[in-house]
Amino acid sequence: VDRIQVLIHEVYEQQIRSQQSELKQLQSQINPHFFYNSFFILQGYVRMREYELADRMFHHLGSYFQFITRSGAETVPLGVEMKHAASYVEIQKIRFSGTIAVEWEDVPEGWNRTAVPRLIVQPLIENAYVHGLENKTANGRLRVRIREETDELTIDVEDNGESLNEESLNRLRRSIETSDRAMETTGILNVHRRLRLKFGPGCGLSLSRSELGGLKARLTIRKGGEDGHDQTAYRG
Repeated sequence: VDRIQVLIHEVYEQQIRSQQSELKQLQSQINPHFFYNSFFILQGYVRMREYELADRMFHHLGSYFQFITRSGAETVPLGVEMKHAASYVEIQKIRFSGTIAVEWEDVPEGWNRTAVPRLIVQPLIENAYVHGLENKTANGRLRVRIREETDELTIDVEDNGESLNEESLNRLRRSIETSDRAMETTGILNVHRRLRLKFGPGCGLSLSRSELGGLKARLTIRKGGEDGHDQTAYRG
């Protein structure tokens, strides 16, 4: 029995190290397309003397990169995680100049300080922009809905992209279902693995067709303890 307990502990520690490594990998995977476009747009605003828009862009980019490059804390309060995701959305709203409408719901009272793994919401939103909305020239829609049920919280990230077919959706679902055995690491798999390790079976990601027409990525977490990290460190 003692030996089994030791082995269980060793496996758990190995999983923790693996997830820490995947988090650092995710932090380093800044989309160059997003990066270059953001700075080209900034350059354009400065040349056109659109200083108010340029200032907004600088503010949100600063908050975004501060969060992405900070390597200390592996968990953050959910409210801080959502603030980072909101900064990313504000950058994209400026980039796409009103061609994509965003619906955003706030985190329910009592969940803002719940400790969650870092970078679990923004990668889902980035996936929606890159694979669902990037080629939308008008009438794009991104929706972030949050629902509370007893001790669980779900966050749905949905888009109205037109490129998702049933084969692609089924392939994504299979990758989630076999994520523990998968060798590759994508943003979505990374999020799912770390959520499962933090909150256990029943939590993580589920993927389906959104009523908007594109992908719906549902993130499920359980009520946990408050995070003790200093939130001021994450303010942009």
